[in-house]
Amino acid sequence: MKLSIINGSPRKRTSNSTKILNWIISGLDKTEYDEIEYIAEVKKQDEILDKCKKSDSLLFCFPLYVDSMPAQQKLFFEKMEKYKMDFKGKTISFIIHSGFPEMIQSESLKEYLEMFSTDIMEMNCLGVAIIGGSEALQMAPDQMFSRQINELQSVIRSIEDQTKFPLDINIKINKRDKLTGFQRFIFKINPLKNFYWIYRASKHPFKVNLKDRPY
Repeated sequence: MKLSIINGSPRKRTSNSTKILNWIISGLDKTEYDEIEYIAEVKKQDEILDKCKKSDSLLFCFPLYVDSMPAQQKLFFEKMEKYKMDFKGKTISFIIHSGFPEMIQSESLKEYLEMFSTDIMEMNCLGVAIIGGSEALQMAPDQMFSRQINELQSVIRSIEDQTKFPLDINIKINKRDKLTGFQRFIFKINPLKNFYWIYRASKHPFKVNLKDRPY
């Protein structure tokens, strides 16, 4: 089986999506694939699209952006739709992630991706895996995400065997769909909750108000 692996993050090679995809790639042992494709390099999207047409299966990984997806990812989907017949019947799977600790934040996007795959593209959607709390991926060792990495092994097997993701995969990855009332209270008063936001904002080339509250 030939698999196309597509990274939809605007941050490309330095993104959390790249780190997650490397977890996936390290577990593949009976699947043919080329390098990770970065569709944020918009000028290369048509070239990447041609490669995808020649593959048997597609895997997308990208972050949640404003309860949806990055613009470059949406653009690529729109290009795919123009060549619907080239993708009809192929398998497709998704991994979406966000800094939100609650899986429920990504549920509406999950429903859209399933609809796009089956109703619009007439492809076979293997599943949509959601990884919450991905904000710290770039600053934390893989050991801190050992449970998520372990649960992604079933996703890898599904992709290689061309079978549906386990129905409970997202609960196993995230433990629950949303935080309990007590957890939300602890999160609210935690003085470190915006640490990574402040760190990233301080590196931005444009002036950012560090007192903004992203959550």
